[in-house]
Amino acid sequence: MRGSHDPFVHEIIRFSLSCRGLTLIMQVLFNLLIPDHTADAFSPPRPPPSSLGDHIAELLLRGYCYYRFCFPSYGEGHLPEELIQLAKDKGYRVRGEPVPAWCSYRFPLAYSHIQSEYWGVGLFRYFQLRQLPNFFLATPVIFLGICATFRYISSNMKLCSTLGLWDVRKKDSYGFYGPRVFVYVAQLSFLAAFGALCMHVQVVTRLLFSSCPVLFWFCSHIIEENEPWIWGLQRNKEASNPAVRLLRAWDSLRTRTRILLGYFLGYWVIGTALHVNFLPWT
Repeated sequence: MRGSHDPFVHEIIRFSLSCRGLTLIMQVLFNLLIPDHTADAFSPPRPPPSSLGDHIAELLLRGYCYYRFCFPSYGEGHLPEELIQLAKDKGYRVRGEPVPAWCSYRFPLAYSHIQSEYWGVGLFRYFQLRQLPNFFLATPVIFLGICATFRYISSNMKLCSTLGLWDVRKKDSYGFYGPRVFVYVAQLSFLAAFGALCMHVQVVTRLLFSSCPVLFWFCSHIIEENEPWIWGLQRNKEASNPAVRLLRAWDSLRTRTRILLGYFLGYWVIGTALHVNFLPWT
């Protein structure tokens, strides 16, 4: 990041604050216009399921990469010498001899080779001392995932030991500890372990919060345990937004509630400013 007196820095900060302010204004207006938060306007978009054409396109792309790089003598194309030299100067892989090593793999997938060779993706490959700040960024969401998994398993030992295949219908399906939540806890456990051990750990926060709803259910469950009054106020329509009521009652909140609110607010505000400056805050 450049110096604090650089006008470029001020433009970035001004842009990020303007975007955040506009988002807040739009959110307030949206809540006023549509007080019913169960309306379709608040429902996330539902992408269409992948079709046969998507899989065919993916296979064609993989086949094209295999053909272009693993058989350099076929279908010779002419590229400007300047472009080829530029690619070599930058260390890019150009078509030709020697044939790439991934062509001899049992499953010759170019994308898997790129992840492993150039991005350092693999089991324990990101465990380096210089990546310690990125692990600190991912620690809160990983800790949340561990707590959610541990508490669910502790309350449903028999259900988890049978992988939810037996005696499911005999249990109450209401609340965070219901048997229907098991599949989401299993998904969270797998993605958290895979992300922490095999991926670039700075994207684990984005990965888990965008794909594991059980994290939000667990945080809501914790707040309900520590601040049961907030849900009573909401049901009696004395508070349109529970988050606002929690912030106003900050001094009377319990420590766990303060930690959760502080984490989400900090990620929301500080993360916006850092991410637009190309820092690993995702």
